Amino acid sequence: MVAPILVQRMFDAAIAYETNTVTFQLSVPIQNDWNLVSVPGLHPLNQNVNTWWANRDPLANVYRYNGSYQPVTTVSPGIGYSLKHSGPQVYNTGDEWPIGGIRVVPHHPISGNTGWNLIGGYEISVATADITTVPSGLQSGPIYKYSSGYQIANTLEPGYGYWMKLTSVGQIILPETLSKRTEPIEYFPDDWGKIIITDATGINFILYAVNGEVDLYRYELPPASMTGMVDIRYSSNRIAEDLKGEMKTIYINGVTYPLTVKVVNLDVKIQDPSGQEINAELKSGEKITITNSSINKLNLLSNKIFTPIEYGLEQNYPNPFNPTTKIRFSISEAGNVKLRIYNILGQEICRLLDENKDIGVYTISFDASELNSGMYIYKLEVNGFTQTRKMTLIK
Repeated sequence: MVAPILVQRMFDAAIAYETNTVTFQLSVPIQNDWNLVSVPGLHPLNQNVNTWWANRDPLANVYRYNGSYQPVTTVSPGIGYSLKHSGPQVYNTGDEWPIGGIRVVPHHPISGNTGWNLIGGYEISVATADITTVPSGLQSGPIYKYSSGYQIANTLEPGYGYWMKLTSVGQIILPETLSKRTEPIEYFPDDWGKIIITDATGINFILYAVNGEVDLYRYELPPASMTGMVDIRYSSNRIAEDLKGEMKTIYINGVTYPLTVKVVNLDVKIQDPSGQEINAELKSGEKITITNSSINKLNLLSNKIFTPIEYGLEQNYPNPFNPTTKIRFSISEAGNVKLRIYNILGQEICRLLDENKDIGVYTISFDASELNSGMYIYKLEVNGFTQTRKMTLIK
C-alpha cells in the first residue's frame, strides 16, 4: 500500500489519498449525556453504532428522526442522529477510530421531508448560509445545533447532527467546498427584546421578543429533546414570540438551578404559574434569580419593547464588499419605505424595497453579482425623511 499523502486540511479534518480509496482524519468532541451526531464518511469496519461510538450509553438507543424518533443500529452519511454518551470524550482517528482514516463518500443530495429533518454533513465544514434546496427556497428559519440546548448553527461541522426545517419535500444540497462567505444570515434584529436564561453551570440560552410584523412560523424550534436534554422554549415551540398584549409561557427543562433570568431591550412582567413565588416587573437590563427547581414554567407579558426614536440609514456592512452586503435602517413611524440603489451618475440601478413597514430596525441584503466594480449610492425615503450613503463594490 502506498503511504497516505496529506493534501488538504480543513478545521479538524485532514484528507489523504491512498491507492484505492480517499480517506480523511477527524477529531470530534462528544459531551456527556445527549448529543446530535453524524458520520461524515464510511468506517472501514462497518457502520454499526457501537463501531462508531464505542463508549455510548449502552442503556440508551441511538435515534434518527423521520416524523418521530426511531431507534437505529447502523448509521449512514448525510443523516443526523441523537446519541446519549457515557461521559465526555474526544473521538479521534488513530485512537477510537482507525489510524488509516475514514473513507470519503460522494456528496449526494440529502432527501428532505416537509417539516423537521435531522441531517449531517460530509468531511468538510460548510457555512449554513450556503446550503441550498431543490426546489429552491424550501428552508424555513435557522439551522440548529445542540450544545447544552438548541443554538443557531452558522456552520455544519463533520461528525455532528443538525436540524433543518423545510416547507415541502425536496433535496438538501451541501456545497462541495469551503465557503468564502464570512457573514452569517441574520435572524434576530438588534431591536428585538431578549430573555437571557443562565443556569448554575453557566449555560446561556436566549429567547426573543419580536418587534414589528414577523412570520413567527420561521422561528419554531426543533422537536422537543430527549429526557434530560437541556431545552428552553416558548409553549408555542418557538424561540421568538410576540409578548405584547397576551401572556406567553416559557418551558424550562434539563437545567441546573439556581437560574438567572435577565431581560434586554424590553420591560416585562414575569411570574411562576402560581404567581406566588415569582411575581416581578423587570426593566431592560434587570434580572431575577430562581432557586426553586420545581419552577419549570414562567409566564411573561411585555407592554414595552423598545423602538427607534428617530429615522436613520446606517453604513452598509461590509464595505467595501464583494458581491453581497447588508444595509440597515430604522424608522420611528410606520410608513411606506423606499430603498433604492443608484450608480455614481445618479441613474437608478434597482429598488431594494418599496413597501409599508412598521416602526423598527430593519436589515436588507444587497447582491451586486451582476454589477461592475465601483462606487454606488443607496437612498432611504420614508414619511418625508431622506438619507443617502455611498458604498464601494470591489471585484
